Parts: sequence; C-alpha cells; structure tokens
Amino acid sequence: MIDAKLTDAEDAMLEDAGVDLDEGLNDTDPMLDYDTEFADIQANSLTLETLARTLGMTPERVRQMICERALYAFRVDGKVYVPIHQIVGQTLLPDIAQVNQAIAHLDPVSVQRWLTTADPDLADMTPLDWLRAEREVSAVLQVAPER
Repeated sequence: MIDAKLTDAEDAMLEDAGVDLDEGLNDTDPMLDYDTEFADIQANSLTLETLARTLGMTPERVRQMICERALYAFRVDGKVYVPIHQIVGQTLLPDIAQVNQAIAHLDPVSVQRWLTTADPDLADMTPLDWLRAEREVSAVLQVAPER
C-alpha cells in the first residue's frame, strides 16, 4: 500500500473547492443509509393483492384499511406498498391499527427505525416486540413520535 500525501497546494485547492478533507473513508453517508433502508423496506413490502390474499380479504378492503390508516402503506411510482412488519402469519399484528394511526405522518424509514429501536419506556423492547408480546398498546402509543 502506498501512503500518498497531498501537498499543501493540493490540500488548499481541494478545500477551496469545498471538499471536506477531514471526512474519513469509513464515515457513513446518511442519505445512502436512508436510500438503502428505503429500498429494503420496499423490497420486503407486500402489494395490495398479495396482502389481500394473505389476510383472506378483498383488495378493496385492504384499500379501505389504508384509507382509515389501520394499515401503514406508501406509494412509489403509483404502486402501493404495505410493509411486512404489520403481518404475523396470516393476520394483522395485534393493535397495529392504533399504532399506524399514530405514526401515519412518518415516512417508511422513520417508521421502520422507530418500530425496531428498543425503548426504555417499553422495558427495553422495541415497539414491534412489545406488540408481538401482546402487551398494552397504550404504552407504545405514549412513546410514538409526535407530529
């Protein structure tokens, strides 16, 4: 490996151009992280039709639940995506409708991050794990991000 150092003139030219020379190669890029998480959420979401088949209901009923904010969904290029975290087997996660109404204002990445981050007010459980354990939904609603 070659240890190439820039000259003072090269450093100055790059700094004048707006390059942050203190930024390390191992630093994370928040926008890239967000885009990667969004792509993962989208790839692991269900379409209206697939969700309707899974839950044994019509696509129209799924659309109605989305309109009521009982299901969290997002749209990309005209296509509706429903994140899979709301489903357990062939049913909806208990009390997810109440939680979805409280977080409907959030983007999919913020929803995913919040649902999968342990919270000390939930006995260090994530909101998703709390709901899966069928604990009192009011505790999750109390720690839900505000508008």
